[in-house]
Amino acid sequence: MENNSGVIWVRVSSEPQSHGYSPDAQLNSTRDAARLRGINIVREFMVAESAKESAKRKEFRAMIEFIKGSS
Repeated sequence: MENNSGVIWVRVSSEPQSHGYSPDAQLNSTRDAARLRGINIVREFMVAESAKESAKRKEFRAMIEFIKGSS
């Protein structure tokens, strides 16, 4: 990835966290922050569930592999 490139990771894991922190709200907020800083978002990752079980970390691992492959 270029120095001005980045990814977005959005995760909401529980009902209490989801009030005011919905995935859509987080996505909009991080997109705005990236735009203000001149960061080109090359991929977005979103998970709206608990990650206690390793199988549910699949999207997180996919993000890490994407970043490693883009370096």
